[in-house]
This record gives sequence, structure tokens and C-alpha cells, in this order.
Amino acid sequence: MTSLDNLSIKDNSGQDIKAEIQNNECQVLITFPESVEPVNNLKIGFTDIYNQSTMGETLLYQLSVQQEGLVQRIPIGTARIDVPDAS
Repeated sequence: MTSLDNLSIKDNSGQDIKAEIQNNECQVLITFPESVEPVNNLKIGFTDIYNQSTMGETLLYQLSVQQEGLVQRIPIGTARIDVPDAS
């Protein structure tokens, strides 16, 4: 992914969640300036992202969290991203 300008984060009710987004070749880092309640499910939307794939595919990414003040990240699951066919 080369640019994340059109990434959106929404909560259970569809409200936008404020976040700072950074990325490099290996990871995307999303930092929330305000606490996110544990009962919230977050939906992260990637739109207009350049991908070199010409055929549709499913990408799996590890998810982890790092609480402020802690050094280690805690694994919490896997994100599934469905990339549509380029045609």
C-alpha cells in the first residue's frame, strides 16, 4: 500500500473515529488520541489504495494493540482484506 489518504475508521454506530495513521512497507500503525471503549467494534475502510494485484485475492494481516506506556504489543487477531479483481 503506497498511500492511506482515504482510510476511514468508524465505530458500531457508523461515527468516524479520530486517529493518526502511519505506514511503511511492513505495517500500518493507527494511533487513537482518545480511548476506544472495549465494547466497540471498529470498521477500517481502505478505499483508492494502489495494489499490484490484477486478480482478486484475500490478504490476511496480524492485528495487535499496544497500550500507552507499554513496550510490547499484544496480538488480538487477524484482519481479512478482500481485494477486488482489477477488471
